[in-house]
Amino acid sequence: MNLDCINLLAYHETRQLYRQLVNFPQEIIPLMDMVANEYFTELFPGIEISSDPIQIRPFNAGKSVNMRLLNPEDIDKMITIKGLIIRVSNIIPDMRVAFFSCCKCSTVATSENIKGRINEPAVCPNPECGAHHTMNIIHNRCLFSDKQIIKIQETPDSIPDGQTPHSVTLCVYDSLVDKVRPGDRVQITGIYRSAPVRVNPRQRRIKSIFRTYIDVVHIKNAETLDAGVEMSTLSGEMSEADMPQSATEMSEITTLSQSPDLYEILSNSIGI
Repeated sequence: MNLDCINLLAYHETRQLYRQLVNFPQEIIPLMDMVANEYFTELFPGIEISSDPIQIRPFNAGKSVNMRLLNPEDIDKMITIKGLIIRVSNIIPDMRVAFFSCCKCSTVATSENIKGRINEPAVCPNPECGAHHTMNIIHNRCLFSDKQIIKIQETPDSIPDGQTPHSVTLCVYDSLVDKVRPGDRVQITGIYRSAPVRVNPRQRRIKSIFRTYIDVVHIKNAETLDAGVEMSTLSGEMSEADMPQSATEMSEITTLSQSPDLYEILSNSIGI
């Protein structure tokens, strides 16, 4: 469900919601999803949507910035950038709900992925067992969602003279997977996030510099962005050079438009 956030700014009662959405998107968007699904269930009680729930896709929210101007103040906030897709990865399974089992008493437990992190149970939830560090993950019983990593780069017209183009990593999920291809010009609305990078994958020690990326919530193709301009150009008035110069030309055009073999005449007029 696409949500144009300009509509939130149009009413005084929802302007506070707009500010909360821009500054705290990780908390507000899940609440919007929950409210939308509850309202749908009230309207259509006989339809089950648990397998394919409604997802809110806000756009025109947050400030539109050049990707080279992104800074730490934008982390965990909703932003909008424009650019050129240069790389798209294959579909990656992303763990949404982890399934754990105790190796002593076989007690099971689940843990959801919250803000990109899954908390592994340190103690067995069975009060009769209570063993520490015995919970093993069972991969074939975990729940996964589709994920794709995309690389977006500045468009040539926005690169300053003598500068190299900047690029940003995007992460898309679920219905946004396979929506773009390399070469597409897009407008991206998403949450600017940071993640620690381990010095060694086998150690918990991390680097002092964090890796930044954007969790995408909405994708708008550049063809849609320019559609209004293109339609206004097509439907606009003809220039003076294109206008018929005499009544004779006007009558020839009218006669040609009523000809039954008009398409053949046009095709024969094209030079090869």
